[in-house]
Amino acid sequence: MTGRERALGAFNRTGYDRIPVKHEGTPEVNQMIMDHFGLTNMEQLLRVVGDDFRYVELPYTGPELRTFPDGSMEGYWGERYKYAQFEGGKYLEPSYLPFAGIDKLEELDRSHFPSSDWFDYSTVRTQCEHIRDAGYAVCFGTAGDMDFINSIARARGTEQVLIDLITDNEVYLDIMQARFRFYYEMHERVLQAAENQQAAKKKAGPFRRRSGYCRRPADWSISPISARTSAPRSRRSSISTLLTSTSRRS
Repeated sequence: MTGRERALGAFNRTGYDRIPVKHEGTPEVNQMIMDHFGLTNMEQLLRVVGDDFRYVELPYTGPELRTFPDGSMEGYWGERYKYAQFEGGKYLEPSYLPFAGIDKLEELDRSHFPSSDWFDYSTVRTQCEHIRDAGYAVCFGTAGDMDFINSIARARGTEQVLIDLITDNEVYLDIMQARFRFYYEMHERVLQAAENQQAAKKKAGPFRRRSGYCRRPADWSISPISARTSAPRSRRSSISTLLTSTSRRS
């Protein structure tokens, strides 16, 4: 079976020769795999691990995302990131939080809010056709698209976001709604541009080289907004949604 046939067989419950594989790894994990097998690029890695999916990518055409003298890089929401070194590798960590300390809506600078117009959708269908013809299942989306905790925390602060969830802080709710609209519109436009090419939307995290644990399926929860953005649109477009847990290794 091809990766596409295998994935569709799993989604439609018609059978498959093995469980479909979708690989996501942080840079140091990917490098370990590449070093072990003597690989030189990510496509070789995906073939070695048997990844059945390939991504559709959107070219960014929006305002320049700036790089600052201290080496930090700007994100879509005006936040900035710098590399921090850890035992297992280095990761981009937030270094400037534009929404930190803001408690009133009139103080919220919405000029930082991005737009789905900042991306080029003209090649989506061609990418889908190329992936399909290569025998892979089409995949679009990232772990952070419908993440309303970690992703907002990178622009507001983790402790503040956890408090916001308890108090229904109006600033947090406004940012959350803005994130929902931004990613909902982006996904909607990708599906429209693909003209109902069968695809999968990914909502998961990567393999990480950190000690930790995996939550039991019984402990998982899906936010009402996350469910709203996935289920109705997926049914309309015959799109499957991948909701998986993040695996971590010591």
